[in-house]
Amino acid sequence: GVGSDLSVDLDVSSQDDLLGFSSSESVLESVSQENGKGKVVVLEEAVHDLLACSNASGVIQIVLRIGNFVNGGTFRGAASAFKLDALPKLADLRSARIPGMTLLSYLYNFIDTKHPELKKFTTEISSCSKASKLSLPTLRSDLTVTKEELAFMEREVEMAKQGEKIQGDRFLEVFEPFSRTMRSDLEEVLKMFEETMKRYESLVARYGEEKGTLPEDFFGIWVSFIRSFEKAGIDMARERERSEREARIAAAKEKNLQEKKALRNEQKEEVDEDNDHSEEETSDAMERLREGLRVNRSNNAVKWSPIPNRLIAAT
Repeated sequence: GVGSDLSVDLDVSSQDDLLGFSSSESVLESVSQENGKGKVVVLEEAVHDLLACSNASGVIQIVLRIGNFVNGGTFRGAASAFKLDALPKLADLRSARIPGMTLLSYLYNFIDTKHPELKKFTTEISSCSKASKLSLPTLRSDLTVTKEELAFMEREVEMAKQGEKIQGDRFLEVFEPFSRTMRSDLEEVLKMFEETMKRYESLVARYGEEKGTLPEDFFGIWVSFIRSFEKAGIDMARERERSEREARIAAAKEKNLQEKKALRNEQKEEVDEDNDHSEEETSDAMERLREGLRVNRSNNAVKWSPIPNRLIAAT
């Protein structure tokens, strides 16, 4: 069989290399990566995190309530759900009353003010980022290829076991336990993948998405929304900092203006007080002058006395 032919072609050095590989501590990791276990783990983590994230559900509920309020009075004003692909579009809906305000920035400000604990959802479902880069068709293909390669290896092992024994041939010694390890690992991966896909379908239904939605699309929406939400937070912080800075500048200007005004009033009061003293002094001086004039007129006046009668008689 092919196994016997392969063993004949192996020289001592190549057999040693093969044994070194099969006994290496990295072999299981290599097998796991080749059979798609790493990708299945990434998908499983994202599904688990999003199913367990109550904060993400809370954000969705708030988005729904805000949407119903905005659409109040229309046929869309009593919606019980919405398509997730609407989340990244919240940044495109701008307020007609407040310049620069979008529905996303309003959402962030509302959550930041009323329910700040919900902001943790961005880190709680960060595993969505890796999951959004997966390709489900590629993952399925990887698993199929791994099953085919393992089946081929197992056939080779069986053929080698039935073939003629050749001295020094260590093919069975190496590949029989190796194939058993591969089989066990692959069965574990396939079981994990099947269970993960069931939970993923439950997750998709929970958020009202269509059955058959690809994980890369589903998780991609969440990744896009997280980025937009975090950017809205950064923009709001910058705007708040700018407003506070302008408020501090305005307050400093107002304080400076009030201090200058107070200083002018103080100076005016001093001038008025000096003027009052001057007027009082002038008034006192005038009064003293008038009094002096009255005294002088009194002292300098001609005193009139009648002529004695004897003088008149003598005349």
